[in-house]
Amino acid sequence: MSYKVNYTAKARKDLKNLPVDVAQRIILSINGIRDDPYAHVKKIKGTKRHPLYTHSACEYRAIMDITDDRLLIMVISEKKARLLTDMKKIEETAESVEL
Repeated sequence: MSYKVNYTAKARKDLKNLPVDVAQRIILSINGIRDDPYAHVKKIKGTKRHPLYTHSACEYRAIMDITDDRLLIMVISEKKARLLTDMKKIEETAESVEL
């Protein structure tokens, strides 16, 4: 089964702020996991209500929600960024997106 990939406005903004070649590699990496995403992601510990997942691409990570046949990319950030900062971004994004 192939999952449909959707990006939140925050994730699109994150991609837009990256160099074009890096953004393209991240998009290709995310599209490459569409057939079996659970084999390529890690579950984020401590996520409430609904589990969230992280996928490593280049020097970046994509935080996503996997529901039914959809991958919702919520945040793209540098790996060296603190996970707590990412979680704050996710909470802000989740308020504007129905999971």
